[in-house]
Amino acid sequence: MPTLSNYDFLWKPLFEDSPTALILLDFSGDIKKLNSAAAAIYSANSVATEMNFNHCFPDLDFQEIKEKTINSDVGFKIPRFNIQHKIENTVVEILFKSILIDEKTYILCHLLDVTEAESSTRFLNFFSFIEKKLDPVSEPENIYSLSTQFAATHIADWAKIYLLKNRELSENCFAPMTYVSTKSTFDLHEIIKTGASKIEFVEPYSSAPVNSWIAVPIRQNKKIVGVFQLGTLHPSKKLDRTDLLIAEELAIKMSLIIERSETSRKLVEMRDLAYLANETKTYFLANASHEIRTPLGAILGFVELLSDPLQSAAEKKVWEQKIAGNSQHLLRIIDDILDLSKVEAGKLEIQMGRVDLGALLSDIYSSMSARANEKNVALKFVFDSAIPRYIYSDSTRMHQIVCNILGNAIKFTDSGQVLLTVSCDISKDELESTCLQFFIKDSGPGLTEEQAGKLFLPFSQVDSQDHRKYGGTGLGLALAKRFARMLDGDIELVSSELGKGSLFSVTVHPKIEPQLMMNIFDKNCTSVELESLEVPYHFNNLKVLIVDDAIDNQILIQQFLSSAGVKSETANNGEEGMRKALNGNYDILLMDIQMPVKDGYKATDELRKLGYSKPIIAFTACALKEEQDRYSSAGFNSYIAKPVKKMDLLKMMAEFSSATLH
Repeated sequence: MPTLSNYDFLWKPLFEDSPTALILLDFSGDIKKLNSAAAAIYSANSVATEMNFNHCFPDLDFQEIKEKTINSDVGFKIPRFNIQHKIENTVVEILFKSILIDEKTYILCHLLDVTEAESSTRFLNFFSFIEKKLDPVSEPENIYSLSTQFAATHIADWAKIYLLKNRELSENCFAPMTYVSTKSTFDLHEIIKTGASKIEFVEPYSSAPVNSWIAVPIRQNKKIVGVFQLGTLHPSKKLDRTDLLIAEELAIKMSLIIERSETSRKLVEMRDLAYLANETKTYFLANASHEIRTPLGAILGFVELLSDPLQSAAEKKVWEQKIAGNSQHLLRIIDDILDLSKVEAGKLEIQMGRVDLGALLSDIYSSMSARANEKNVALKFVFDSAIPRYIYSDSTRMHQIVCNILGNAIKFTDSGQVLLTVSCDISKDELESTCLQFFIKDSGPGLTEEQAGKLFLPFSQVDSQDHRKYGGTGLGLALAKRFARMLDGDIELVSSELGKGSLFSVTVHPKIEPQLMMNIFDKNCTSVELESLEVPYHFNNLKVLIVDDAIDNQILIQQFLSSAGVKSETANNGEEGMRKALNGNYDILLMDIQMPVKDGYKATDELRKLGYSKPIIAFTACALKEEQDRYSSAGFNSYIAKPVKKMDLLKMMAEFSSATLH
C-alpha cells in the first residue's frame, strides 16, 4: 500500500494538479476530496463534502469494491463505467487502490476518460455495419428493418421508424424486442415540422421506464418522409451526443441507399424502355421503308407505262388513277412520320378555324370510297341527328382522325360494309357546347383482347402477320388518338367480336356559331348526296403571279388555276417576283418560301415596305405553328401547304379574290 505523509508539501501537488481525475474516499464511502479533473467530470467543486460513493458510482457495491481493493496489491479495475450527465455521458476506466496518508487508510479512485476512444469504436462499428449489412440492400423495407435492429443492438435498447403517409406518422417497423411504451415530452410531428433532430433525457432514478430518447428526421430527395426514433430503458445506458450523431448518420445513409436504389431501378427501367424503343423503332423503320418503297415503286412503274406508245387511252386512264392513289398513300405515310416526330418533340399544335363540316365529310367520302371500291366493300355515311354545317375546330386533324379510322376499317374488311354514323349532341342552353361523334362499324375479322391492347401504341400492329398481309407503319391509330385528345376528345374501341367486326367511336368537342345553326344537314342525308357537296369554282378576270423556283410546281399550279378560268404568270425567284409584282397588274401573288437569289420572306417584306398591298399567299412545304406566325409577321396574308390540292388552292383564290366567281 503506498504511504504518503506531509500532505500539503508532497501529496497536494500530486493530487490536485494531476491531469487524471482522482477521488479520495474514506472507508465509509464518503468523498474526502476531488481534484479539478474529477470535479469537471461531475460538475462539482473540489471539496464536494455532500457527495459519497453512491453519488459517483451508482449501480456499484461499495463494500464489494472496498474488499477487493484492500485484498489486492495492484488494486481493483473496472474497465468501463458510464457517468451520466444532463448534457452528455462520460465513459471512464476506474482503478480503485488503497493508500495510506498520515497513517490513515483511504481508497484512491483513478478515473481515465475513454469517451473519445469509445466513440471512435462506436463509429467504427457503425461504418462496418453500413459497409457489410446496409450497402448491399436495395429494398426500403429491408433497409428500415436492418437499421432499427442495428440501433437497438449497438446504440439503444429499442428503435422504431415512423413513415409519413397522408400527413400522418404511421409505425412502419421496429427492432424485435418488447418494451414498455411511455409518453415522450416532445411531439414527433415537431421533428417533421422543424426538420431538426432532438435528444431528450429523463432524470436519473426517475420512475419512467424510458431513460433517454433520440428522434431524427428521415429525408428522401430533400423531403422529410418519416422519423427515426430510439431510446433506452435503464439509467446505466443513457444516450449521448455520439449516439445522436450516429443516429443522424444512419438516417442519412438510409435515405442515400434508398435514393440510390430508386435511381438504379429507374435506370434499369429506362434501359429496358430504351432497348424496347430501339427494337420497336428498328421494326418500324423496316416496315416504313417497305411502305414507302411500295407506292414509290408503283408510281415509277406506272409512269413508265404511261410513256409506252402501245398503251391504249383506257389503259393510260387506269395507270393515271393508280399513280394518283399511290401518291396519296405515300403522302399519308410521310405525313404520319412527320406528325409523330412533331408530337413527340412537342412541336405539333392545334390550329383552330372555321370548318365546313359538309365539305370535310365530302372530301373524306371521296378519298375513302375509291379504296372501298377497290375491295368491293360498301362504304356508307349516315346521320343519326341533324348536324351543323360549320364548326370551329382543326380541319386537317379532323380529316386525319376520321380517315385513319375509316382507312383501317376498310383495310381489314374483305367483304361486307363499312358504316360511318355521324351524331351531334348540342346543348339547348349553350349552343357552343357540342359533342360531335363519328361511329365507324366494319364487318372485318374483329379483335382479341390482347390485340385490342396494342391498338393505339405507336410503331405497333396487332399482329406481325398483319403487316405482311395488309401493310402499314403502325402509326395511324396512335396519331389519331393523340389528335382527338388535342381536340378535347378521344377515340375508343366500343366493341369487337371475332369474325363479326369492330365498332370504334371518335368524339370531339368543337365550338359552333349559334347564328349558323339553321344551316344544317337533314338527318336523312345519304352518302350519294355527299358527292355533290363540292363547290365548282370558276373565275372571271382573275390574274395570279406564281413565284416558285421549281418549274414542275409552276406548271402544276398553272394547270389548276387555268381549269377555273384564272390567268397566271410565273417568276423563278424572289427578286424576279418583286420586279414583276411591282410592274404588273396581279390580283394575288403565290410566293414560295425557299428560293435562290431572294427567298419569299425577304421578297414579301420588301414589297410591303414599298407599299405593295395586294394579297400575298405563302406557298410552302412547312406548316408548323411557329412558321405560320413568321408568315404573318413577314407580311403574308395566308399560306397554302404543299403538296397542294386543287380544291384547296381554288378555295384560297376565292377567299382573297375580288374577281367575279361563278
